[in-house]
Amino acid sequence: MELLFLGAGSVVPEAGRDTASLLVNGRHMIDTGWSGGRNLLARGIDPLSIETLIFTHFHHDHYLGLPQVLFVVGMKQAYASGMARGLRILGPAEHLERIVGISCSLLQWERFPELQFPLELIPVRPGDSRDLGDIQLATIAAKHTSGKGFDEPALSLRLTEKSSGRTIVYSGDTSYNPGLSDFARNSEALIHDAAHSKPREAAETARAGEVGRLFLVHHNSSEGTAKLEEAREVFHKSYLGVDGECFTI
Repeated sequence: MELLFLGAGSVVPEAGRDTASLLVNGRHMIDTGWSGGRNLLARGIDPLSIETLIFTHFHHDHYLGLPQVLFVVGMKQAYASGMARGLRILGPAEHLERIVGISCSLLQWERFPELQFPLELIPVRPGDSRDLGDIQLATIAAKHTSGKGFDEPALSLRLTEKSSGRTIVYSGDTSYNPGLSDFARNSEALIHDAAHSKPREAAETARAGEVGRLFLVHHNSSEGTAKLEEAREVFHKSYLGVDGECFTI
């Protein structure tokens, strides 16, 4: 099972970094960050290899890259392959259709039919599971709020590779969630938000869930070392997610 950090940065943009975005097995992209399409190209990933986009929630730093991904895939299909392959897009049911619709409107799909290709929108609610072919996806609710303090429809994800049984869990944006330790239990890796949860809380979740490794994401470069040190005081197999790094799980 292969995990690539397309971005691991915080909500505040930094030069040369992107916010939290992941690629699993070269086929399933989790959140699109600021510049999802460009990140795929920069890491040598053929955009046409992407089968699934999974959104943990629809705050700006997690979906602003969506129009760019759709543009790059559309252009590649129209001018490189000539084939109209589809793309599955999963995300919280409350906002999925609206955000994808806005993205297509921004690209003026009605004016530029060469950019169009089939989209399969799959609304997801906490507790839902989905078969993604090589991956089985399970979900629970993350503890996250909007800018006005309202509860945000947000997901934590568990992805299990069918062929190997290996599992990674991604917290998404979340404040401390004790239930996440059971959800992540015995997974090979837990990728945990370090912006809305304290690193110590993420480490406690990893230790309680007996996971193999903990990766901290959603951190700015100036705070990364301190956050890692705090996590390792609780769980020594803690690491920083770094933009562009790839791991075989």
